[in-house]
Amino acid sequence: MGIKLGSAHEQPRASSFPMKLRSLVEYFMDLLHAMRTYSGHPYASNSLHEPPILADCEKELEAHDDVYQANACLFASFNRRDAADAEFEVQVLALLGPVKRRLAEMASNGESVPAPHAPFAVRAAGADLPPAPQIFHGREPDLIALIAAFSQNCQAHTALLGQEGAGKSALALTLLHRPEMARKFGPRRFFIPCETSENAADVYSCLASALGAACTPWKVYVLSELASAPYDSLIVLDDLKPSAAIEELLAQLSGIPRVSLLLTLRDRWPPSGPIYTMPSLVLLGPLSFPSARALFTAISDIPSDAEVNGAPSLIDALLQHVGCLPGSVILLAQRAQYEPLPFLLARCAEEDGV
Repeated sequence: MGIKLGSAHEQPRASSFPMKLRSLVEYFMDLLHAMRTYSGHPYASNSLHEPPILADCEKELEAHDDVYQANACLFASFNRRDAADAEFEVQVLALLGPVKRRLAEMASNGESVPAPHAPFAVRAAGADLPPAPQIFHGREPDLIALIAAFSQNCQAHTALLGQEGAGKSALALTLLHRPEMARKFGPRRFFIPCETSENAADVYSCLASALGAACTPWKVYVLSELASAPYDSLIVLDDLKPSAAIEELLAQLSGIPRVSLLLTLRDRWPPSGPIYTMPSLVLLGPLSFPSARALFTAISDIPSDAEVNGAPSLIDALLQHVGCLPGSVILLAQRAQYEPLPFLLARCAEEDGV
């Protein structure tokens, strides 16, 4: 069958090197013992340099030449590893150069220098992010456009616009959890809810908390931390309320080369400050009927083609009643889990909306 069996007395090739190395060590130990013995004699200093003794040493070394060659390869490997470590150290120091210069400037200007804290590398990717929506329908084209914009090797700034319940936050969170964003930004993906933020100071405070702030003032900390980090960052400012102070904040954040911004707003136009990239703004309106129907049936667990109490027509009537807005569709679907569709439609007509 083509299998060659070795004899039982053959020594495995892999064990020859340790045996030869052990033999060489034993020889040198014997030589050292002999030198110590001869050192006590008057003629020891001359006899050690006599040609016969040197010739014997050379012969023994030649006999162990293969061991020395193996050792030479091993030492060469160690030298290459040391050279690689030295090069890595040089690159790390080059990356830390801007950080050291910034800290020196802050110290010379009397600014508060941030205290050391845990590096971002120890954060699990996406550990601090809210979960992505489990059910996502109707925004796939917008999601693809956003992935293309933020996957580039340069920073990008985009705004999601739409009325309340249009699904801006759901789209932003779906984007943050995409594998493409995880590969590019890693743990430097931040979702900052700004619904309760009244001014720029509140936004800076939320940003500082997400960055692991260890000192105040928050604005100085946030700007210095983002500017000194050698990594790309994607910051989502959700439900932002534009103002003059907010526009100044956006101008400062967008001026940092490695920071990308995604804003969600209820206004029809984004605030000034960043230079918005394509797609510069995404206006989210109602879902299409097929997408709204798929969202409703996925949550309510009522098949759209079920012929129970005229389910298809009742579902379409409910969707039309709320204008196919994702937030309202989700609320209707949750109520449909425990309330019959005819009663739900009648109640919606009485309440004039959900």
